[in-house]
Amino acid sequence: MVYRILALLLILLPALVSAQSSYQELHNLQYRTSSLDSINSKFSEEQKLNFLQATYLEEDSIQFEYPDYDPDYPEDPRYFPLRWSDFYLLDLNDDGKLDLVYSGPSSWNGLMGTKIYLQKESRLELIDQIQGGLLDIVQQERSTLLHTTWVPCCDSYTSRIETYEVNSDKVERVESISVIGRIRLQGYPHFDGLPDGQVLNPQLWAIPEDFRQTHPYFRERNRELRDSLKRRANIPLIELDGNLLVKILAQKEIRGIKMRLILTPPLDNIPKSIYEWSVGDKRRFIGWVVVEN
Repeated sequence: MVYRILALLLILLPALVSAQSSYQELHNLQYRTSSLDSINSKFSEEQKLNFLQATYLEEDSIQFEYPDYDPDYPEDPRYFPLRWSDFYLLDLNDDGKLDLVYSGPSSWNGLMGTKIYLQKESRLELIDQIQGGLLDIVQQERSTLLHTTWVPCCDSYTSRIETYEVNSDKVERVESISVIGRIRLQGYPHFDGLPDGQVLNPQLWAIPEDFRQTHPYFRERNRELRDSLKRRANIPLIELDGNLLVKILAQKEIRGIKMRLILTPPLDNIPKSIYEWSVGDKRRFIGWVVVEN
């Protein structure tokens, strides 16, 4: 009897083993060495507090406000706790003055946000709030890049890796990477070191494992796509035009189909698709493509 059970398990094992999701493959990549610890360690908590007291206006707060705060109940806490470990002092715009980046809890369900302050006339001025928690800060000759990762909540299922540039007194998003699933990254992936590939008019897919730990609501196509997930079928995400030079994150056979996980170059004029909040310009996508024999 034992041998029969073992034989049956060997037959069923390929069907029981799940493929690795897109975000798991992202975890397997090498990461660029982050500058966050180095920037953070340059100032003690006492020095950060002294800087804040000297440059900040008291009628505002560095940390994010609770979304359900009601001023009619002043005894309730108004702000999420201040975390000094997410408090970064550096010169963002090459003007010789210390500026501030604060990245911390911004809402419920683990949502993170990042605030950017520039020092003007010896006072800190909030110039922008960007989505996601910091992955890395890269100082350039006259500007600074901020890499963040934004993780959805509730019925959302698309995460993003964002890049913003602080130049002079403005902040501009210069790149946005969309991926299906809830990603938790330890740093900014070293995409430049990945092998290149060429794909013509690719159709990007998600595998069922990409939606693990999400509760997707697909709006117009909700029933159709939920039925596909119940059947463990792959989900078509978006069709792209052109002969694209892509980065190859992984290549493997998934349920008998040879597939590659790719990262597209920045694309413009992206229409609405299954990727949430990913329309417009400077969009990159991580998704699976079928490898033709």
